[in-house]
Amino acid sequence: DRAYLARKSMNDSVKRQLRELPTWAKEGDLESVSTEALLNFKLDGSDSNGVWTMVREGLYAINVAQIKAIFPASQVLVIKKDDLTVNPKALLHQVEEFYGLDHYNYPSSLFSTKENVNSHAKDQLDGKLEAELRKLYALYNKLLEHETGWHLDW
Repeated sequence: DRAYLARKSMNDSVKRQLRELPTWAKEGDLESVSTEALLNFKLDGSDSNGVWTMVREGLYAINVAQIKAIFPASQVLVIKKDDLTVNPKALLHQVEEFYGLDHYNYPSSLFSTKENVNSHAKDQLDGKLEAELRKLYALYNKLLEHETGWHLDW
């Protein structure tokens, strides 16, 4: 079946890329690697269906640290999509405060409860691959927590 073959292709692609990671990334050993090495670490693997690009783009800590290396912290506001979903009005007020803007009285209709509903089921990763990806992301999530002061529970 085509759905099975697509999932298998995705799983195989990510597994192949994970095998090529340096030891510190595979082991999730943040203590043995410098922040500079983390920031300069490139995930340049290529694959036909763009899976590795999605994995790479999920490493938010790299982007945040690179932005903070260019701009002073007083000019950088990092927000979580979850905060926008849970309490959009409060988040908009936080953005207004950060930029020194007057508070706007947003209409209630702006915050209607709409859900993003996909018409297809999410692709499933096999258990071992998911564990390897969680280990890789955990390394960068620690750095993201450091850069933002957040406590992440993803």
